[in-house]
Amino acid sequence: MSTRGQLTREQEASFKRIVGRAVLVPIAVMLVASILLAWLVSHLLSVTNWLDHTDQVIAKARNSERLIMDMQTALRGNLLTGSPQLLDSFNHIADQIPPALDDLAREVSDNPPQVSHEKTLRADYDQWGAYARELLAHHEHKQDYARMPANTQEMALMNRIHSDFDRFVEVENDLRKQRNLEVETIDRLIRSSRLLVLVGLGLGIGLYVRHQLRATARLYEQALTVAEQKSEELRVSEASLREAQAKLRTHAEDLEKTVAERTAQLRETVGQLESYSYSVS
Repeated sequence: MSTRGQLTREQEASFKRIVGRAVLVPIAVMLVASILLAWLVSHLLSVTNWLDHTDQVIAKARNSERLIMDMQTALRGNLLTGSPQLLDSFNHIADQIPPALDDLAREVSDNPPQVSHEKTLRADYDQWGAYARELLAHHEHKQDYARMPANTQEMALMNRIHSDFDRFVEVENDLRKQRNLEVETIDRLIRSSRLLVLVGLGLGIGLYVRHQLRATARLYEQALTVAEQKSEELRVSEASLREAQAKLRTHAEDLEKTVAERTAQLRETVGQLESYSYSVS
């Protein structure tokens, strides 16, 4: 196996490695950048969803509070007027509040402090409901509910329920601020780094490809140098061969002349010997 054949295979292998790196490395870098960008976007969407969830929790908390306030309004209206419609409204709203509180509890089930607040709120509501029904019973029996302790306790509990909802919503508002700040931070990060990443990535890939192209050029220069050396050696060998062939032809011509001269001398000698023999005879 010739040295030239080995060198060609080595150069071909080097060329394949360079081309492979020039293609695969930029693809790998862009893939990593795409994965990071996808992660940032996914995280942004996740935080945005949690932000929406916080808004929903606040809305449901305020809706539950509104139901309880409407229930108290119906209670006070019935106590003042004795309206059956208001009593029906009281009972109808009372049926809506437990499912609303259950829904609120499910929304904050992953937040232990809020779970505790919801339990406190529910306990205060249940106690307020007991006082409210006690007042309705006294009113039904034509008793003066305004002078009863249950009346004062009912109003105090309603104020406590309002405070419970305020604390509950305050925690959600704090969460909302944190998540909103996180969304703004991620958004700023994406916006500020987008141009930098694109420019840096493009510049880095360009420099890397340039380096690989230079390596390819050096490889071909080396191959060209080797090819020129081989060509020069071949030319020298051809010149040496032609010189040897010329010397060989000259030597053959000299040899032919020498053989012809000696053949002529031999014939002359033989002729002389024949004449001598004849004379002797």
